[in-house]
Amino acid sequence: MPEIGLEILASICAALLGALLPIAKQLVRDLRKRHTAEEFFSSRFGGAILAALGLGVVADSPKLMFTELTETSQRLDRIVTRIQDYTTMRESAVAELETKLENLSAQEGRLRQAIEQLQNVPLPAAEHFAQLIKKEEKGSALRDYALFVAGVIVSAVVSIVLKHYGIG
Repeated sequence: MPEIGLEILASICAALLGALLPIAKQLVRDLRKRHTAEEFFSSRFGGAILAALGLGVVADSPKLMFTELTETSQRLDRIVTRIQDYTTMRESAVAELETKLENLSAQEGRLRQAIEQLQNVPLPAAEHFAQLIKKEEKGSALRDYALFVAGVIVSAVVSIVLKHYGIG
């Protein structure tokens, strides 16, 4: 039975400390804001109490504000650097696209000029070129047939020779 009483007593003490700690912190903050206990908090014991409660630095102290300002400024510098890098990348992409556009425009101009020149070629000259090409195509067709027949004959002869010697 004494063990149960000890456990209950420990639980009650823990609950009281848990409830009193935030109240004590708020009381110390209020006292520091009113500047009524400056002598006490500047003493060694008062400083120890502030440190124990995690209130060693005043929330509105210039040192803390300048530290926060420095950290924020450094963060902004990193963000601005990232934005500059992104902007530089986009500018180079735009410059590359402009170069490609200029090249394509020049190529389009050359092709338009070639089309206009071809449109100005008299029709009989174009027909003459077409006839010359047809003659060459007919000659190539005859050559292709001759090569095909020669290939068939050679493969038949090779097949017969291989069978005769028992290789194939």
